[in-house]
Amino acid sequence: MKSADYSEPSTFRRLFLSYFWICDKCESGDQVAMAIKIDLDNMLGLNGMDKTPLEEREIEVLKTYLIAGYTQEEVGKKFDLHQTTIGYIVDCSLDAISEYLSGGD
Repeated sequence: MKSADYSEPSTFRRLFLSYFWICDKCESGDQVAMAIKIDLDNMLGLNGMDKTPLEEREIEVLKTYLIAGYTQEEVGKKFDLHQTTIGYIVDCSLDAISEYLSGGD
């Protein structure tokens, strides 16, 4: 069951980039934030890989770049990928997650 409307990719990107803010809201008991965090955690494979449309490498790049705060250059070195490839993976992954959560496959 969807807990929020993720059909607008730019809105979804802002939510994803606000992951730690959402976590803080969860700690204070915000029910909407909890539902959004569950959706984001599912997409990152934190609740099992069967709930995400992404491949493991895409998830690791997202977690390293967007959540751990590494630069694209640092992520590229870690995964032996070019910096522009990291940007492409991030963009495509966020679009795929947004589409998946908004009900389109």
